[in-house]
Amino acid sequence: MGISARELQRHIVQPTLAHMGINSESAINLMMGTAAIQSSFGAHLMQNSGLGLYCMTQRVHCDIWDNYLAFNEDLASDIRGLASQHEFLREPHSELIGNFPYATAIAWLVYQQADVQLPDSEDTEGLARCWANCFVGRKDEISIARFIESYHKYGLHNAQHEAA
Repeated sequence: MGISARELQRHIVQPTLAHMGINSESAINLMMGTAAIQSSFGAHLMQNSGLGLYCMTQRVHCDIWDNYLAFNEDLASDIRGLASQHEFLREPHSELIGNFPYATAIAWLVYQQADVQLPDSEDTEGLARCWANCFVGRKDEISIARFIESYHKYGLHNAQHEAA
């Protein structure tokens, strides 16, 4: 059992992105689709392929800090502010599992680091291509189809209208 898509969007994704200065339906939908395909909204928080809602590897987590946030002090400070005071210092990767706002911010930075061009908020295939490029590493049609299937399975194509 994972998290309700509506609650994740309303209480985690929207506020976290807003905290980062991102006010975009496309960004929200991309993050919701990412959580759906990567972990079924938290039904699986520890998988062989990664950790947390967005199923990120420790390597990706370190890459964001070492090769992106290290060069943007203000953003790094904002992201560090989302992390737990003591747990982050003791076991930083555990934040990807138990701290949903922090995990959401790091997952968004995967897209931001890649300088994705967001499609229209209702362009599910475009969202799938963004995800495949950043989280799969290629834009193969099977991965894109899996994203679209997951997006529709969880009713995300309707969620943006209900959450408003």
